[in-house]
Amino acid sequence: MTDSAGFDTNSNFAFPKGVREIGEWRKRSPGSLCRKRPDLFHNSKLKRTRSKARTFPVAGGLLLRDDAIMTAEEQMDAGHTALAMGEMEEASQHYRKATQLDPNLADGWQSLGMALVKLEKLDEAIEVLQKLVQLKPRDQLAYSSLSLALGRAGKIKEAEEAAAKAKVAGWGGDPTKLQA
Repeated sequence: MTDSAGFDTNSNFAFPKGVREIGEWRKRSPGSLCRKRPDLFHNSKLKRTRSKARTFPVAGGLLLRDDAIMTAEEQMDAGHTALAMGEMEEASQHYRKATQLDPNLADGWQSLGMALVKLEKLDEAIEVLQKLVQLKPRDQLAYSSLSLALGRAGKIKEAEEAAAKAKVAGWGGDPTKLQA
């Protein structure tokens, strides 16, 4: 049974008639499900914290606030949501804002660096991932990510050095003591 908008009224979550998955729905009419059935996306656990906060529903039941008042963690969540929806440029903007709000947020630098690698902004990605290595000098993932960015940029020698430091970090050693 469907309602006037073409939604299946027998299930807890309804897609437009003939649509079976989010990707298919998004290709047909992005945002229309949120506009037609906002009750499906309501999340009572998230509340407005300021009167000027503007919230809006997105797929998955998340409520996002206006960028101007979002915390670093909320920017990270918004970046992950954008990434899941395939919006790499938007995701990188959210990750950048998260690192501006909290410069010591290593996950923000990691996410921003890898988003920039995927966008093929390699010089910027290398700078960001070097900042990550400064924040977490014994982290295997930091060195591995830097090695990937350096390799894609054609800096093979530096990429091999970063990969060697990643191995040392993975073994529990101190990669900062590794001789070049």
